[in-house]
Amino acid sequence: MADLNLTEEMVVLGGLKGWNTHTNIEVVISDTLKQGSILDSSGNELEQADASSSRYVVNDLNIRRWLEEYDTGDTLLIAVVNGGCILNEDACVYSDGDITADGQTVLRNYKNKFSTISLFETGETISEDALYINGDLLLMNGDTMINTLGD
Repeated sequence: MADLNLTEEMVVLGGLKGWNTHTNIEVVISDTLKQGSILDSSGNELEQADASSSRYVVNDLNIRRWLEEYDTGDTLLIAVVNGGCILNEDACVYSDGDITADGQTVLRNYKNKFSTISLFETGETISEDALYINGDLLLMNGDTMINTLGD
């Protein structure tokens, strides 16, 4: 059975059908690397000032375990978002802070969209099986998610 760590913040909220949303790249381990870190095309973690070089977002459930086993400067093969995803804006970060508007613009060039998660929408009465993303309702029905998000 996979050793899943479900305490990590969710980076990907959805993806385009038929799109190669993820790939594996060699990533250089840094002191600040984590789930949601924004990388350049060479696999290096970026700072906000380098937002124009944004290419990938780390989305690997094993990242925490690997960071405990390897040292800063080591190179690992890690799963990253390639494009065509709805990304959790709150989980995508640079080494020195949150994602910037410039970073979002660059990552949108790879068919990504950005959203945020909230469990309850102000003024709404919802059941425990409902989830809102950016005010748009995603209905949860057993193992099936019905996406009501528009373009």
